[in-house]
Amino acid sequence: MTYTIQNNGELNMIKVSQADFNDYKEVQESGVCNMFDITTVSNQSGLDKDTIKAIMRNYDELLKIYN
Repeated sequence: MTYTIQNNGELNMIKVSQADFNDYKEVQESGVCNMFDITTVSNQSGLDKDTIKAIMRNYDELLKIYN
């Protein structure tokens, strides 16, 4: 799925794959960090911050598609 996010006044198109969503969910289910701590989520998952933001903003839709 492709989403648009705004970052520093610029609109960016972010593609979120099932693998990206699974990596995010793995960190979420591990409970190792607060999921709003995007820097730590990025370090744990290997995802970039824009992808994490896109997942967070579209979580329910992605859950329906990829789960």
